[in-house]
Formats: sequence, C-alpha cells, structure tokens
Amino acid sequence: MLSQLPRGKQAELLAMVDKQQLQRNEIVMLQGNPGKSMFVIRKGQVQISRNERGKERVVGILGPGDSLGELALLTEKPYSETALTLEQCEISVISREQLDEFQTKYRNVRSTIDAYLEGWLQPNERTTAISKRR
Repeated sequence: MLSQLPRGKQAELLAMVDKQQLQRNEIVMLQGNPGKSMFVIRKGQVQISRNERGKERVVGILGPGDSLGELALLTEKPYSETALTLEQCEISVISREQLDEFQTKYRNVRSTIDAYLEGWLQPNERTTAISKRR
C-alpha cells in the first residue's frame, strides 16, 4: 500500500509512527489476531507463514521496504498470516489511528488506499470494506 503513495507522503507517514527494535525469532503479527496495525520493515528480514489445516507453511521472506498487515488493518479483519523475525529487525508500526489521522490531513491518500483495496478484494468485499472506512 505504501508504494502507491507519493514518495514524499511515504516518508512523512513513516516519520510520524513508532519504530520497534525486534530480536531474532520475535513475532511481529500472529495469524488470527485482530489487524490493529500494519508494519514496515526498515532493517532485517521477516518470514511470513500461514497455518493451513494444522501445518505451518512459509509463504515468503520480506526485507527492508516491505510492508505487512495492511490488508487486515484496512479491512478490520484478523491477520491472515504470521510474521516472525529471522534476524534483528527495525520495524515501523502504523496504527489505525495514525493512518486515519494521515488520511484526514491528506484527502487524496484515502483515494489511493481505496484503489489499493479495490485491487485486493473480491467484488462482494470491496463495497463493504471501502464504505466501512468512510
């Protein structure tokens, strides 16, 4: 989602949020927990996995500049994956309140985020998720 924002707006949003220093093997987000924040990896690597029928399946490795948890945050649904640090990491944490404040300040950001949601959601989910956010 952040990659859809103008470069200056990305930097401004990241400057107003908290950064966390995490050690190796720390959980960033847990599948099934409420999606109250999204995360941006500043340093380090994070493994993304999904529990499917009782088995953990690794679906990817993310690194600096990558974001995670944004869909859960934007749709107000639980995280669909678990994120685990593979090494020491620095991660920016963007809460729902911070994102809402940023969208209020910059109205055009809301349309950018809505367009991002349009690309990810099934047609029947789009209207509900976008109207919830207004």
